[in-house]
Amino acid sequence: MLGATGSKRTGESMVSDRPLKIQRPGHSPDHNSAREEQTFISIGTSGTVTNVGGDYNVYHEPEENIEKWIDAPDTSPNFNAARKKHTPDTGSWFLDGPVFKRWKEHPEILLWLHGGPMNAQLAAERPFCGAYMGYQIFRAQLDSNSYFSAAAVQEVVDFCDSTASTGYASFFFDGRSAETALLVHEKLVRSVMMQLSCRCDGVPVALAEMYRKCDKGSRQPSIKLLEATLFRILDSFDDVYIVIDSLDECSERQEIVQWVQSITSRASGKLHMVVSSRPEPEIMQGLRELTQLEEICISGHQMESDIRSFLNKRLSQRDASKWTNGQKGMIKETLTDGADGMFRWVALQADHLIKCASPQDLKKRLKALPRDLNESYARTLSESPDPGNLKRILQWLAYSRRAMTVDEIADVAVVDFGSDDSGLPVYDADRRFADPDHVFSLCYGLVTEVEGTVACRFQ
Repeated sequence: MLGATGSKRTGESMVSDRPLKIQRPGHSPDHNSAREEQTFISIGTSGTVTNVGGDYNVYHEPEENIEKWIDAPDTSPNFNAARKKHTPDTGSWFLDGPVFKRWKEHPEILLWLHGGPMNAQLAAERPFCGAYMGYQIFRAQLDSNSYFSAAAVQEVVDFCDSTASTGYASFFFDGRSAETALLVHEKLVRSVMMQLSCRCDGVPVALAEMYRKCDKGSRQPSIKLLEATLFRILDSFDDVYIVIDSLDECSERQEIVQWVQSITSRASGKLHMVVSSRPEPEIMQGLRELTQLEEICISGHQMESDIRSFLNKRLSQRDASKWTNGQKGMIKETLTDGADGMFRWVALQADHLIKCASPQDLKKRLKALPRDLNESYARTLSESPDPGNLKRILQWLAYSRRAMTVDEIADVAVVDFGSDDSGLPVYDADRRFADPDHVFSLCYGLVTEVEGTVACRFQ
């Protein structure tokens, strides 16, 4: 449901505590009502209009119908997954730094978070598990970017929530998701539109008018109409904060970069925007055409204090209690020195080191750490007691059209792809895992459960 301030609901309609207003020609409309060609739009709102000259058509439409028609994707699972990685005292250098503080105060600034350039040649030298794992390794390098995007969202919510005249929205593009809705520019526009609408006192007049123009939802609006409507909704606020994560994950990069250029230009007096992405040429070129661009590179030296905080928390957990303070210090120093700002690499190494059987084994592993994520995942695969099923599960996660539950993933094992002389897959019920949760033991460090489905842990 769309949020409403100072309103109450009766049944499926909303009754505003405020008097309904009809704006005269030449005046700016408010969030609740508008006059256009002798038409009074009252979507999801009921009330009495008196002392108004002329005849008006009044439309009453439940707000749920508009929300369903807009069909905006929900990116909150991505936000929640990123926030789940939060460790106290991490990210303060960013949130308390001068650039972010300046961005909060000055709407002219577009803030771009990006990592360093990726070593594609290194990944190509040691491919495994097909193109999927190579892509996921590159995608894992955005862990830090998504973490800081989520931190920015939380900071914005805390900063703006008590101010009715301030709007905020966020969107997390995700190329790993089975939902194509998290890949396209138009879905971003729809999502931001609905999030800003939730900050209005009832249905924004611009949204109501778009609904009417599309024959009360019988057809979908064009992207041009969607963008124009979003601009009008944005104009109704004093300030608007928008955070967009993983810009490079959008399948329509040219369109999304042009949209960022357009919205920052048209709403320069009130828009505060943060975007994150890999520093890819087309994105870099498009963003650097903007004169008010501020960049923050998430590099190794900036992340060192955050990595130390993460390791302090990880090494204080029960499974690490067998190690002495001196041994924990050795783990912390070695991983911090080799991390180069890569949280995912640190987390993987910490998990493996904590499981070492003896101090000798620990020292041996510390001297032979994998150089990067690619080598880390390759080692995990090669050391697996069941590499065939591990690889098969990862392949299913890669090509599944939708997210899969642990029970569905566990059933992957019942199909034998290699033993039959005909070369055809063979169904063998005896291969089924006795306990579906064995998936997590087999894929330790690689997958996790997110809202009932199995997902790559790099998310």
